[in-house]
Amino acid sequence: MADITITIQAAGDAVMTENGFSSGTPLAEGDARKVYGLPNISSYGIASDESNSIIKWNTALRWDTVKLPVDAVAIYSAGALTSYRTPYLASLAATKSPPTTTAFQLRCDNITHEFTDNVTIVPIPAFDVSPDQHDSAGTPGQLNMIVMALGMRGEKIKLSGMLVDRGLVTAANPRRQILLNIARMQHYKTGRGGQGSENAQRWGGKDSGALNPRSFTCLTIFEAHTTPGFSMGREPSGDSRQYRGIIKELSFRMEGGRPDHWFWNMTFDVIANEHSDEMFGARQAISPINRIRLVDDRDGTGSAITAGTGYIEVRTSKELRIWNPLVPGGEEAQTVKRELKDNDVVFMSNTDSVPTINGYWHVTGVNIANKTFIVLNNAGIDYEELTVMDTDGNNEGTSQELQWAFSNFTAGDAGSVGWALADGSGSIEVPA
Repeated sequence: MADITITIQAAGDAVMTENGFSSGTPLAEGDARKVYGLPNISSYGIASDESNSIIKWNTALRWDTVKLPVDAVAIYSAGALTSYRTPYLASLAATKSPPTTTAFQLRCDNITHEFTDNVTIVPIPAFDVSPDQHDSAGTPGQLNMIVMALGMRGEKIKLSGMLVDRGLVTAANPRRQILLNIARMQHYKTGRGGQGSENAQRWGGKDSGALNPRSFTCLTIFEAHTTPGFSMGREPSGDSRQYRGIIKELSFRMEGGRPDHWFWNMTFDVIANEHSDEMFGARQAISPINRIRLVDDRDGTGSAITAGTGYIEVRTSKELRIWNPLVPGGEEAQTVKRELKDNDVVFMSNTDSVPTINGYWHVTGVNIANKTFIVLNNAGIDYEELTVMDTDGNNEGTSQELQWAFSNFTAGDAGSVGWALADGSGSIEVPA
């Protein structure tokens, strides 16, 4: 059984290089600037008068800045990135991105995700069920209740595992003190952040603060050794299992006779769950798939083939468009906020064709009227089944244009597809 793996990251979206540019020398995974997302500060010694500060900030070079959630893709430096993070890099379909701080891997034995709704259920007296009353007066076999709900909900993720606390600090080898320090400093960019002001001389910069979820610790859940294209930590919506929140509890226990082996327990209070934020323009279209077949052309008007080589066409049951929800009067009175178009990125899951086409794909031949599109090539994210694009296998096309032999293809009629405003070149406005 594959290990259940999580990553814990301190908040921070800065470019983690020595000079702050993507072309610079990447910071090591164990570098404190990258580990905690620290600002660039220098001590000037004890000031002789109160007009000077003991600590001066160097705003030209900073590794602590936090971005607004509207940024679809964070800036990453080349190198110093472990292979399991590749799926999150340069993804046009990403509606949220992880921090650029060191992603410390922890192996888990158990994960519990709890959702609570602080409602109050109050019994009320039974209705009159005396003789000669109508049946509608009450149901004697059922309880009568009043439910009072104020919308106070919460989510907690409880995790436990074992950590070997020795060796150099790397992403794959977090140390106990490092994890404790991330918890100890997790409020620096919320309580001491810029809170949306123009004051950049604050922890995390001007955009950090309690109302920005990117200012909080990031927890990501995935399986470390799973075949790409199946269960690599993505939800049906295409969102990664990434959560922002507070480390509420973190405990370590060591038993005699097992030096440096710490059994740990963590309670993570969720502030932003795995769903992307619609309020920041990441409204997503999700539709069932009702047909997957091979056609003879990739322009969106092709016909089904019965022999030879063709292009994989997908048809959805819902329209390939997102309506503007701010216009009243129903779809007839609304404008289309976004239509799927060529070279956009979609996320498909649970497809039943052979080959399956789960994962992220660029599409072409989009036909809005027929609700169809052609699967073109992979979107550079290793969640999809990369063997589908292998030109040494059944792909009769190229790595940039998928074509499949009919003799090795089985049509499908199930699956789901999702895409969002963050795909491709962004939102458009066209007549309904």
